[in-house]
Amino acid sequence: MAMPPGNSVLISAGRGVLYSEPMSAKQLVVAAILLPLIPVVYWTVSVATEFAAADQIVAILWVYHPARLLALVGFVMMFYQFVLGTRLPVMESVAPRAKLLTQHRSLGKAGFILILVHGVIMLSADLIDYRRVIFNLPKLLGITALFLLIIAVIASWFFKPFKFQYNTWKKMHLLAYLVFPLAFFHAIMLGTTVRGYIAVRVLFVVLMLVYTAILVYRLAGSPQKKPAGGRGKPDGAQSR
Repeated sequence: MAMPPGNSVLISAGRGVLYSEPMSAKQLVVAAILLPLIPVVYWTVSVATEFAAADQIVAILWVYHPARLLALVGFVMMFYQFVLGTRLPVMESVAPRAKLLTQHRSLGKAGFILILVHGVIMLSADLIDYRRVIFNLPKLLGITALFLLIIAVIASWFFKPFKFQYNTWKKMHLLAYLVFPLAFFHAIMLGTTVRGYIAVRVLFVVLMLVYTAILVYRLAGSPQKKPAGGRGKPDGAQSR
């Protein structure tokens, strides 16, 4: 039996077989835009409900709630960034690898900024409310994820200025694989929107399962080729 071309989807229908049209780059972009709107909508509902029920709105909430939104969107962007950098055949059938890597880097920058601002605001909120940072397991997971993300960003953005050897870059970059699962468990255990709305929770679980499947695929595949001389710029490193 002939297989569908490219990234077409094969669907069994009784005795026959149907072939759907390949997913275009435009369709992928639309899906990528719509996906983060799911947590955004539920975040809006939760904030509107809380504000409507409150007799008086504490000033810190005007910063605290946007920080929650940054984390929700940043989590989805981290997922996108990971997918674009894993050389999946289905992605490379839609766009050239160079374009995917460009988007991978751009999303990495945006996601890092969102997560960093989220972390700074949340820790500052603790200092304002309690005069100290309240440590618990979910918060420690989030802080660890942010710390590892900063290391991965340094390895990627400052590859040339710091003159990292390839092996040094690789070891630092591998830490980034831990960021997404740490952020996932942080959100599942502590996130108000994730815990409060099953649709958001299901979305996060699905993204985590897909992340795990892709990670297993990536680690089981051939390792990235070492650049000649040990100092060539890896795919994930930023051009300066």
